[in-house]
Amino acid sequence: MNMPGFTAHNSLCRSNQHYISGFFSSWRTLGTVVPTTLPYDPNDGGDCHVTCDECSHNCMRTCQNTCYPGTYTERCCGSTETCCSGKCVNTKSNSANCGACGNVCSTGMTCSNGVCGCSPGKTLCGNDCVDLSSDRHHCGACGTTCPTNQMCCGGTCCPTDQICCGGTCGGTDCGGFCCPEGQSCCGKGCCSKGQFCCAGGCCEKGTTCCNTTFFGWQCCPNKCNHALGVTYCT
Repeated sequence: MNMPGFTAHNSLCRSNQHYISGFFSSWRTLGTVVPTTLPYDPNDGGDCHVTCDECSHNCMRTCQNTCYPGTYTERCCGSTETCCSGKCVNTKSNSANCGACGNVCSTGMTCSNGVCGCSPGKTLCGNDCVDLSSDRHHCGACGTTCPTNQMCCGGTCCPTDQICCGGTCGGTDCGGFCCPEGQSCCGKGCCSKGQFCCAGGCCEKGTTCCNTTFFGWQCCPNKCNHALGVTYCT
């Protein structure tokens, strides 16, 4: 049975009103007067809506709840953030505010746990983060400079007429990749010393490279045979 003026819609609103009124009437801040009853609008939909202003320079904002006639302020920043010049930042990872507001990490440095440092693979030499394996002015160690006609390869100075392959001086440029000293280019890889290239694969010396009829390219232990239109290994 429906009672006049009683619907599930305004029942929810009255329930919200009763709860909030009771909450604020039992909690007061010194010098604050809170009404024990809140205005009830049967046409407001029965929901409480919160609207807030933009965050201020101190990362605070003013908000209002439609179920409470006054306004209140709240922090804009999360529990792990700090207010720096009106912006919420994480001082444990922010390179412009590392450990504290305004503490800027040098170029090339990153902020980790509130401390400025070099990224993995880099070493701090003076004020710069460098790669000791390839930096001519800090080759292998801070301050070690390679001569004019040399480069830094794997932390060692070597002549510029060689190539740096896999962190070692010397090797063969295979066009898009390189093979270390003592190895040869083969297809998309390298053949070791004592091997030769066979159609993009490596065969041991003493074998024969053979394009067999049924199995494709193979390294024949003895020789490549042709008989009755068939090519095969023996």
